Amino acid sequence: MRIGFDCSPLVVPHSPGIARVLAASLAELEARGNLEVVRLTPEPGESLRTWRQWRLPRSVRPLGLHGLHTFQAAFPLRGDCPRVQTVHELSWRHGVQESGAWRRRAWVAYGKRHAAAIVTATQFTARDLDLPLADAGGRVHVVPWANSPCFGAKPETADLPYLERLGLEPLRYVLSPGGWRAKKRPDDLLRAVEALRIQGFPEVRLVITGPRSPRTTARDRWWTQRAPAWIALESVSDAELAGLYRNAAATALVARSEGFALPVLEALASGCPVVVPAQTAQAEVAGAHATVATTLELDSLVEALSATLVDPPDPAGGIDHAAGFTWSRTAQAIETLWEGLR
Repeated sequence: MRIGFDCSPLVVPHSPGIARVLAASLAELEARGNLEVVRLTPEPGESLRTWRQWRLPRSVRPLGLHGLHTFQAAFPLRGDCPRVQTVHELSWRHGVQESGAWRRRAWVAYGKRHAAAIVTATQFTARDLDLPLADAGGRVHVVPWANSPCFGAKPETADLPYLERLGLEPLRYVLSPGGWRAKKRPDDLLRAVEALRIQGFPEVRLVITGPRSPRTTARDRWWTQRAPAWIALESVSDAELAGLYRNAAATALVARSEGFALPVLEALASGCPVVVPAQTAQAEVAGAHATVATTLELDSLVEALSATLVDPPDPAGGIDHAAGFTWSRTAQAIETLWEGLR
């Protein structure tokens, strides 16, 4: 089968995680050769709306495509072939308010009506869709993602100098990758770290990576007053992030809603303990290899972090668990999806 893949996330600014998933999935599909992958990319400066709703559908016949596949919720609403949509999360179903959520809600509604199949990365998101799974004759396919090779437990000689420059050596720290977004609960994480510092862990810091969100920028005074308890790293390379994972006392991923949470795999593969809330996508991905905060309340989060600091789990189980998520498995699930649409 000859399938066109929307590669706009590789050339137009998108979430680094989505771009990484798209690049790794297509590379594996091309290496396997069971589907003929046609990479479709918008022209520089072209409107993505025009691209998806006009140029993509019009490319089907000239290119001899049997289908169109997007790794996002936005997908072509029309076309002379099956179209596959990817839904990452339904955050509004979990009380999470984010800018642009109304657009995602609209795309989910469009997908239920127009997509030949809908892909989610976890059972958590699939349940939110309230549609039958493919295994039960439905249109929803769960296609888990995988870890990138750059994240691993092997120590690097550059780790220690980097941590020393940040003032993190010999301190212990809790890592929150991309943690400034409101849905990542940075305020709650900082309050939890402050509580830990009072309760016998004075050396612990919260390390947050990624750009500041409007919400936290508006609260600069509140954050500045707590500066001893946290460090912000707005620009971090993959190599530096890998080093932060390897040396963190814990990685805390406590959003109420996630679609998959790649940092769960990245941290586990790096030998870093993970703290997640119960009954979330993060908990699903981590399996039995995370310390679970049983509720979303602050006391539960502090208890989970404290337990991890006092008695960190053996990293071997998490490393093996993360290794089970492969891009080959991701590609095979995509192939199976398209075989069913033949």
